[in-house]
Amino acid sequence: MSQRSQYRALMKGLRFFLAGLLLAVLTSALGCRSGLGQVSGLMLWLDIPSEVSAGGVVPLTLKVKNISARPIVLGHASPAYNFIITRPDGTEVWRHTMGRLDIILSKTVLPGEELNFTAEWDQRELKWDEHHGPVKGDLVPPGTYWVQGIFHGNLFEKVYTGGAQDLKTRPKQLVIKPSD
Repeated sequence: MSQRSQYRALMKGLRFFLAGLLLAVLTSALGCRSGLGQVSGLMLWLDIPSEVSAGGVVPLTLKVKNISARPIVLGHASPAYNFIITRPDGTEVWRHTMGRLDIILSKTVLPGEELNFTAEWDQRELKWDEHHGPVKGDLVPPGTYWVQGIFHGNLFEKVYTGGAQDLKTRPKQLVIKPSD
């Protein structure tokens, strides 16, 4: 094989390599790969305070953002979201909603669009009464708690075919400090 043929073969291989690299970068940018905190072009995270004083209201926000360059159709149950608060040992203290309807609703999220789901926790335990259902319990003591946000849905095609699990954030620490 002549030097010229070797050079052409090398250049052809380099072009294929660069084309593959470009395709990988574009695919990742369009959200077709999963990454930290994201699923198929979606990013989920919690927006909560890291510390609050005992007895106050804790604002909770679950954010879902389309970080891809294409519209994404989400399928979800009703309600579409939930928040769960646990102690460090995993014992559940409170949840925003107790149940959900297994119906499929849809929402198109445009590129760059962000959905915000909000709730407030009054720092009271949620208890179950056999006659009245969920009731507010006592105020929780100061200490460390963990908050997790849940989107009761996923990409529409996954939800519709029954192959999807809810999208969840990583638990985020919340410290309740004693009142002054």
